[in-house]
Amino acid sequence: MDMLKKMLDFQVNFKDWIDSQDVMKMLHISRRTLHTLRKNGTIPFSRINSKIYFKTEDIDRVLQDTYTMYKIHRNN
Repeated sequence: MDMLKKMLDFQVNFKDWIDSQDVMKMLHISRRTLHTLRKNGTIPFSRINSKIYFKTEDIDRVLQDTYTMYKIHRNN
């Protein structure tokens, strides 16, 4: 019963996760750059079987941080 509840909770919350292909499109980056961001801890991820998923809130944070840094550098 606990396993069934965990599976249902995961399915409900899965809408908050996206795969690598979507992240690369959102951030306009290559597969290699995404790998580097995963490896250096910039973007946390989870692996399910052989597929990697990212929380949308983590991607939003990266977008916001990157945009903020872009504005700072541009104004100096």
